[in-house]
Formats: sequence, C-alpha cells, structure tokens
Amino acid sequence: MHAADQDQRDETPPAAHWHNPLKDLDLDQLGRDAKRFELQRDMQFILALHNATLDDGAGLIGDALEHLRNPPQAQARLDDSDIEHGISLFLAFEHASESAFRFYYSYLMRCSHCNADYRTTTSRPRIW
Repeated sequence: MHAADQDQRDETPPAAHWHNPLKDLDLDQLGRDAKRFELQRDMQFILALHNATLDDGAGLIGDALEHLRNPPQAQARLDDSDIEHGISLFLAFEHASESAFRFYYSYLMRCSHCNADYRTTTSRPRIW
C-alpha cells in the first residue's frame, strides 16, 4: 500500500450523527390532520399518553401512586409456595388464553400427585 492511499483513508470523515426524525413530529398536528375516525381516535390516545403525568388528577391515588413514585428498593421474597406457584403460572401463561390457563388449572384439580391444598380448597384459590 502506498503512503498516498494510507493518507486518503485516514482523512475519511466520521459518520454523521444519526437524528431520530420522530422527535420532530408534531403530534397535535397529526391528530388534526387525521381524516379517518380510527386514526383520530388513535391519535387522541397517543396524545393522552404523551401528555400524561402522575399529577394529572385522572390516574392513581393514595398508596398506588406513592409506590409508583417510591418503589420498594429491597428484593421481593417469595416465602409462600402458593404465591410462587401462581406467579410461575402467570409467567408461563403470559401470552396464552384464559381458557388455556383454566384447562391447566382443571388438570391441577384432578392431579393425584399435585399439592392436595389446591384440590381440596372450597374457596377461590389464591393463584386465580
């Protein structure tokens, strides 16, 4: 490689900084320009999300708002096997239908080697 080729390669300008064009969108104008009802409705929803605050008076109150502003810092502990099982079920069925969950739950009620507490409960189970 010749020195001139090396000098030319070293003078290559750095890549331009990428700018997100979505930052420049005028959401209010998009909402006004929408012609179809569905788009108008969707833009109203997007604007409501965009403008939402914790203090808008339309959302959470009391302990729920306080927990959102100041979430617990300690790691949660699962000392109850029923709660742990319920969370595991929720995570396993996160994208499944409610009927799939109910199918599994009915299996659990019939299961001879499963925890007897689930099969003999007369009240609504805690994992529900």
